[in-house]
Amino acid sequence: MKANPVHVPSSAIETKSSNIHVSLSDPGPLEQESNRAGLRVISVSRTGKVETESVGTEGIRGGPITRRCTSVVWERPPKTVLVVRSRGSRQAELALQQLVWWLVKAEQLQVIVENEVAKKCPQLPAKPVGEDLSLLEKEVDFVICLGGDGLILHVCSALFPRAVPPVMSFNLGSLGFLTPFDFELFKQEVHHILRGDRNQVTLRMRLQCAVHRVTPQSNHSEETEDSQEYFQSSDEEDVEDGNIEEGCGICQANASSKYKKVAQLHVLNDVVIDRGPAPFLSNLLCYCDEHPVTRIQADGIIIATPTGSTAYSLSSGGSMVHPAVPGILFTPICPHSLSFRPVIFPDYVTLRIKVPHRARGDAWISFDGRKRMELFKGDSVCVRVSKWPVTTFCKVNQTRDWFSAVTRCLHWNDRQEQKPFDCSLDRKASPRRKGLTGNVPPIENNWENIAQLSLNSEEEITKHVEDCDEDQCKNAFRTPT
Repeated sequence: MKANPVHVPSSAIETKSSNIHVSLSDPGPLEQESNRAGLRVISVSRTGKVETESVGTEGIRGGPITRRCTSVVWERPPKTVLVVRSRGSRQAELALQQLVWWLVKAEQLQVIVENEVAKKCPQLPAKPVGEDLSLLEKEVDFVICLGGDGLILHVCSALFPRAVPPVMSFNLGSLGFLTPFDFELFKQEVHHILRGDRNQVTLRMRLQCAVHRVTPQSNHSEETEDSQEYFQSSDEEDVEDGNIEEGCGICQANASSKYKKVAQLHVLNDVVIDRGPAPFLSNLLCYCDEHPVTRIQADGIIIATPTGSTAYSLSSGGSMVHPAVPGILFTPICPHSLSFRPVIFPDYVTLRIKVPHRARGDAWISFDGRKRMELFKGDSVCVRVSKWPVTTFCKVNQTRDWFSAVTRCLHWNDRQEQKPFDCSLDRKASPRRKGLTGNVPPIENNWENIAQLSLNSEEEITKHVEDCDEDQCKNAFRTPT
């Protein structure tokens, strides 16, 4: 059955919760015409006004402001879907074949799979991704992931370095924190997405990370000792020459600059800067909007998104943050100071981490656990919020899905309930409290019977207890649990 376009009137959108609308301006057409289905983002302002806006050919773009209870609506029926699966999973491979055949025959969609899958299963009615990954942004309407959380990171980093189409994730991995859908109901779930019946999404913030390499002609002979004076002089030295890049604070890569941009990536979870194989602490300088903040003397530092707050940052003592909270997590790894605690920066700032020239060794950086590279003395990393979030479909809504994942995957606050007091054992309890227990026989009768037994035989006591009514004896003979 082919999906029909769904148009949702403004009156059909609930306005009970206060929501924030983020303008999604169309950046204009790309060099090649897009074949993607139209998409509209619907949100509700704080005043209750429903606002809709069409998404341009570059996909969903958003500023640093958070959105809550955001929905998407197809303006035209989706035509193309990208299906990816986890490598090394037999269950995921069988699920992919079953899903591809159903999408082609039942929903009449064009399916794209990765090149490795197309070569391994040539009988599938799907075309490969090809070598030019830039075409995916113009063709794919949404993505279906069959695997775990790592598969979503792979899709965002390897297949869609900029704008990412809406992602629907089925839990076929180990943890499944970002995969709320059950594959056993894939026909029903995918059909709801195509018809627009289940269109609530979570806009997950990403971080844009730029690595700036110090040029060989830079002169650092005038650096002072390791002090606050040196900390401030290093900052002045960075912005002394060249044009300042917008929101970055590092000179652009030109002949007159001391820095050259060697890498720029977008991360969904976190960017980690650590000491690598060095046996001593990292020595890093941190700036916030070019203001000196602190010196990092630890095994490393984690700069994470709210989505990544339940990953490496959580195991290092960071807080769990709801994905709708606009913030940048700053979590040290094994700091050599008891007062160095994790903090959360607002999402509009730009953080810069620099390896000083007086550091004992270099540092290493990784992006979502991938593409690890070395940072030499004098190099800097600028981190700010990316303008391309990752849109994931919700099973219910973003709040219920998140707390369900926290409880299911992390067993958050999983503890047995504290037992109430048994008022029948409390001699000083008020008559009102004693009345709450109902007609409970006095337990002193059991003590009188037990006192008449011979205490030399433990078996006789045990047998007598077993014969007594359980409700009367459980408090008299209870053992701590």
